[in-house]
Amino acid sequence: MYDRYHIAYAPHPKTQLWEKGAAWLAYNAATGEPPKKVQRCGLPEPVHQKLTEPARRKGFNASIYPAFRLKPDVSLKELKLYLERYCKTKTAFNSGVMKLQAHANQIVIEPIGQNPSIQELADECVHIFDPLREKGNPIPINDRMKTALTQSQINNFVKWGHPYLFDDYKFNIQLTGALSEKIAPQLCSFLQKHFLNGLTNGMMMNGLSLFGQEGPDKPARMIYFAAFQQNQSTNSTPPEKTAVPT
Repeated sequence: MYDRYHIAYAPHPKTQLWEKGAAWLAYNAATGEPPKKVQRCGLPEPVHQKLTEPARRKGFNASIYPAFRLKPDVSLKELKLYLERYCKTKTAFNSGVMKLQAHANQIVIEPIGQNPSIQELADECVHIFDPLREKGNPIPINDRMKTALTQSQINNFVKWGHPYLFDDYKFNIQLTGALSEKIAPQLCSFLQKHFLNGLTNGMMMNGLSLFGQEGPDKPARMIYFAAFQQNQSTNSTPPEKTAVPT
């Protein structure tokens, strides 16, 4: 059913932050449908659709382990089991205060400062889930890649199939595709107001979600959630693992 998967942190679909993300993207990855209310921040609908398309294909989430195809002999059930087992070894924690930031002409939500617990998640997931990834034929490194990527990113790509891992990994929730320098500051200001209440206290990292795409141009669906152990100091009970209807 799904062409490829990625493992990510996503707010719970019943939270205000998730609802705000769905409203901005005009897409709810938990239901696979547009939300009842869409927030375009004053943009014409065609402009908004084009601007948010890359983020909509990913869904409202921050990748922990990037997009991959399963080996032919590995089932979706086995992938879910790997995710569930791994999440049982982790304890819920807070991401720290989040902010909106424009990077490489894209607007993202990201933490203020580095969070070692997030980095640990991302690093561990490479080793946990890479054995399930279909490797395929090696892609030759061309001159364009040599110009765009650092040597460590090229090394990651060759060994792990993705350049932005380990020291090159950045935790963020993508909100837009490429923007012109003219529109970026104003739109960033609009989105700051839209998401403000959901960012000031940080995000509760209480589990990981599995997202699937039926094709590279199709929007991702949230198909499974596996909870971390509860951290008593957070005074917040993480939801149990959940299979999201597809």
